[in-house]
Amino acid sequence: MKAWIPPAAVGLVAFVLGLWAGHWGSGPASSPSGENRAVSSGPAPAARAGGKPLPPAFGAMFSSSDAVPRSTADLASCLAAAMDNPDYFERAGELWWLTKHGITRENARGVLDQLRKNSQQLEDRWAVGTVLRAWARLSPREAMAYAEQLPNDPTRQQNILNTLNGWASGDYTAAEAWVRALPEGELKRNARATLIAAVAETNPEQALDLALAMKTTRRGMDPAYAIFSRFAQRDPAAAAERAANLPPGQMRNSALSVVASHWAMTDRNAALEWAQSLPDRRARQQVMANVVQSWSQQDFDGAFEWLQKQPPGRERSELVRSMTYGAMNQSPENAVALIELTTSTRDQDNLLQSLANSWARQDREGAKKWVDAQEDPAVRKTVLQGYINGLASEDPEAAATLVLDLPPGDAQRNAVMNIASDWAEADPAAAAKWAGRLPAGEARDYAYSNIARTWAETDVATAAKWALQLPEGQGRANALGGIADRWSESDPAAAARWAANLPPGEARDDVLGNISGNWAEADPEAAARWASQLTGTAQQRATTNVLSRWVDADPAAAGAWASQLPEGPTRVQGLSSLMSNWVRQDASTALEWFSRQPASKDRDEIVGDFVYSLGQNQPELALQWAGSISDQNRRNNQLQNLAANWLRRDPDRARAWVTNSSLPPKVKDSLLSAKP
Repeated sequence: MKAWIPPAAVGLVAFVLGLWAGHWGSGPASSPSGENRAVSSGPAPAARAGGKPLPPAFGAMFSSSDAVPRSTADLASCLAAAMDNPDYFERAGELWWLTKHGITRENARGVLDQLRKNSQQLEDRWAVGTVLRAWARLSPREAMAYAEQLPNDPTRQQNILNTLNGWASGDYTAAEAWVRALPEGELKRNARATLIAAVAETNPEQALDLALAMKTTRRGMDPAYAIFSRFAQRDPAAAAERAANLPPGQMRNSALSVVASHWAMTDRNAALEWAQSLPDRRARQQVMANVVQSWSQQDFDGAFEWLQKQPPGRERSELVRSMTYGAMNQSPENAVALIELTTSTRDQDNLLQSLANSWARQDREGAKKWVDAQEDPAVRKTVLQGYINGLASEDPEAAATLVLDLPPGDAQRNAVMNIASDWAEADPAAAAKWAGRLPAGEARDYAYSNIARTWAETDVATAAKWALQLPEGQGRANALGGIADRWSESDPAAAARWAANLPPGEARDDVLGNISGNWAEADPEAAARWASQLTGTAQQRATTNVLSRWVDADPAAAGAWASQLPEGPTRVQGLSSLMSNWVRQDASTALEWFSRQPASKDRDEIVGDFVYSLGQNQPELALQWAGSISDQNRRNNQLQNLAANWLRRDPDRARAWVTNSSLPPKVKDSLLSAKP
């Protein structure tokens, strides 16, 4: 099927298509042994295995626009077929050519309807975005109206953004006005980045000014790729200097990576020399990884030989990881060769699992032969898990027949969860029946949660009915929680009304807590008012979740609300959550606010909770506050724990403090005599 690669490795069309993320499996736990294991390279994968046959006219497409099909059905068929091309650049070019020469005001809606009707895989729906972008250049408001009414699946927001990109390319002023009218939230943040990307296509200098002024990189999409790919195409050395002079942060890191990838395509020696000269270790390592990965895509043997000559250590290991991920989609055999250079078993396991996942998506039969060729039991277990995870996205029913071959534990549980999510996207009722036949235990409980959450995206009423008929226990609680979590992201008030009618108990309390957290992301004041109407444990959990989210957006407002709560467990837990989160953001402001709060019998408990967070970065200040705890035993225990942690991180300063502290002599002796 499709082979997805990270956006830094491709052209500006990545933004257009919305192919932002790779499908990598979750990393397994490391094996006890640190020794490298023998990994068989296995048979070679088939090229474009399982893809749809291209229409006869497709081969002539790049030579003449007349070759583009004129009928709605044929054009939609060609777009769907293009999505099966495993080569990213070819796939992007095919989609661009088809939409540029084939989409008109008159046929766009029909092509989209046909394309969506025939889409069998979620990934196929990304082609919808390219059609919407082309349509938006011709008739932006019609295209946007169509995009906004799309089902709320994982592709919807990106399709809206693709439409906006096309709109902004033709009428920036109108597109910007549409973005300004959006409510604050993730879509608006990402829409701003989309506007910047559209400007960058013709004026990267203006786009950079907009990006710095809007500060879009704190949360949401990062527009650095769209901007600096243009800079680097014109003058990579100047682009490198400009990127290095950006303020520290996400945009600077992304800009350096973009420049590195582009420069390596035209002059890898100059790019390497520049990368190695960067003073910051993290930036240097990331830029080196981009240079070497770009080099390996053009000349794998040369890059591999250079890598082998590098001294073993942390920097080479990071380069090996980066190159391996880059090679997985192009040549699994090259990825195997790179994995054999790893010296860490944990790194090797993570890479092997990701490779098996990627390979299964590209060539199921070739990947299975490679899995079966592994003679080392630990390696086979790792790659089997990755293979099952990759297979789950294409054929979850087939993956389900293999999952119980894994031994019970983390690997099996993670594989079951992936199958549950992927199967539920296509057929939630079938996925639910399969999960019900699994052996009772943690894996089944997590499967219920994933199925419920995915099912709730399309049919929350049926999902809720299914969850309520499950037998009492953790699986039922997980299913209810998954539904509440997903429902409250789109309509927290409706989710709250549903949850209020659930049978009383711990599961209901957990559900109410989940709803409160998501509600507070969108409207913390409304979530707080709702939490105040609850009682008992449900109120405590909801209050804590509201404050933990509210403090990120407006700590002063969150504090004002928390301080007026009546004394008792809810107020204590709420203030503890507030302070623990606030001191991580801005300790001085948080502590100044807390010092103005009236004394209460619960103060010791609240201080005891937040000084742990404070102790991670400001141990002396944490110790000072811990010393204000009135209960002597609690105070000494807190001081002892903080001092012990500090001794491990900064023994000289910590020992000086312990020596001069008011701790009991026995506690001092114990701390000072402990081995580092």
